[in-house]
Amino acid sequence: MNQPLVSCIVPVYNVEKYLDKCVESIVNQTYKNIEIILIDDGSSDNSPNICDKWKERDSRIIVIHKKNGGLSTARNVGLDRMTGEWVVFVDSDDYIHSQYIEVLLFAVNKYKVDLASCNYVEVNENNIIEEEKIKSIKYIKKEFIKSSSVYGVTEDIKIIVWNKIFKRNIFENIRFPINRVCEDIGVLFYILDKIENYCMVDSTLYYYQYNQESIWRKKWSIDYMDRIDVVYEQYLHFKNKGDEKFVASILEFCINCFPTNYVKFKEANIFQNFENKRIYFSRYKKILLLVLKNTNLSWKLKVKHLIFYYLPVTMSYLKENR
Repeated sequence: MNQPLVSCIVPVYNVEKYLDKCVESIVNQTYKNIEIILIDDGSSDNSPNICDKWKERDSRIIVIHKKNGGLSTARNVGLDRMTGEWVVFVDSDDYIHSQYIEVLLFAVNKYKVDLASCNYVEVNENNIIEEEKIKSIKYIKKEFIKSSSVYGVTEDIKIIVWNKIFKRNIFENIRFPINRVCEDIGVLFYILDKIENYCMVDSTLYYYQYNQESIWRKKWSIDYMDRIDVVYEQYLHFKNKGDEKFVASILEFCINCFPTNYVKFKEANIFQNFENKRIYFSRYKKILLLVLKNTNLSWKLKVKHLIFYYLPVTMSYLKENR
């Protein structure tokens, strides 16, 4: 039976508390033909030494020490270095089911697809996880990806890279955006455009560790407007390609980021700074005008965002009363 090499890319930055558990879960995979690329992104704690010790213990491990550049640069270094036919990403404060790679690889081979994803669960260091049995696998066609609302797609596929396996060629000419907060969104639509079909494994195979120091746990700031900017750049890219329905879906996704950001910014007192508020609403207006002109988007979406734009308090109200 053909056993292709699977590359596992693990960006590492100041995670000495979690790193052993993460690497151990990868080393102990039931699928053995893997290369494990640990990219030390200029850690200032004991993480570099932990990486080197693991390299001594397992010949499948490659360690790269680099100057700190952020999560995207570390992942990109891994993509440039990898030699596998398939690739998975594991964040260094998380860990994975012992059959994570085996099951995802089985799924892509069974359905002849280039991408498969699985469920994940948020855990903390005190959780004791019992590995569950593998359940069903759902096959999703290209037509669904292209014609449905992006929210329908992303509900299945999720806007993350660490619960998936990818065919190597998906990342040909695709890299994570540098110096952006929302790295995964920065590649989402390029990936959706490239794949023909994908499948979803209905089992929890990835354990997302609650790490207070993680970038996603840090206090919200105006930098999270990156989410809007990154999606808008993708909107412009696909608009130039002329795929109108897909463009409309990206635009819908983009504008639907605003209510979430508004609530988070308000809770974090971001709008106490008038300039932050000006930045937020000027970008909202820019995207709203595009939405209003787009004939492929529903009137309900347009009315909803007209209300949100002129009466932003309704965003907080809906969150509290949904």
